[in-house]
Amino acid sequence: MTGEEATVRVIGALHEARIAFMMVGSLSRNYYAFARSTKDADIVMEADGDLVRSFFEHLPQGISLDPQVTFETVTGTTRQILTVEGSAFKIELFYLSDDPHDCERFQRRVAVKILDRECFIPTAEDVIVQKLRWARGGRRGKDYDDARDVMAVQGHRLDFTYIRAWADRHGTLELMEEIHQSVAALF
Repeated sequence: MTGEEATVRVIGALHEARIAFMMVGSLSRNYYAFARSTKDADIVMEADGDLVRSFFEHLPQGISLDPQVTFETVTGTTRQILTVEGSAFKIELFYLSDDPHDCERFQRRVAVKILDRECFIPTAEDVIVQKLRWARGGRRGKDYDDARDVMAVQGHRLDFTYIRAWADRHGTLELMEEIHQSVAALF
């Protein structure tokens, strides 16, 4: 099974389990910019223990749950990883945290079609805000590039007042302005 096929099956299983979710990471970034390859799919989900247990019990064949729960340090979220049999592709499931931006971007998510499946993704502004957080301090260069790419492609359609407010709150305003200046001539 390919990573795309596994992602489509997991999206279907989330719908069937009635778990509120959104696709984040490179799949949402690819929606707002040009496509780049990825070795994983990232999903934020909001669900109580019973729904999550039911979802895990009914994972599609060929997809298994790593029982180890890990911690994502930027937003303080926990995650679990699904592995795809015969593939290095992973699906990372992040639990919605009480981080203010995590909650707001989840509430603002928009319905789209990705991989020919109905799903939700963050707004372009929220993709940028989150990528800036991960890029802070030069820890993840691809996130800097992703923020730049979304900003370059979306241009004037973006709500820069919203982006600047969160960037100021997260200590990434200087980084955001640097990226904005580097792409401003494109729009």
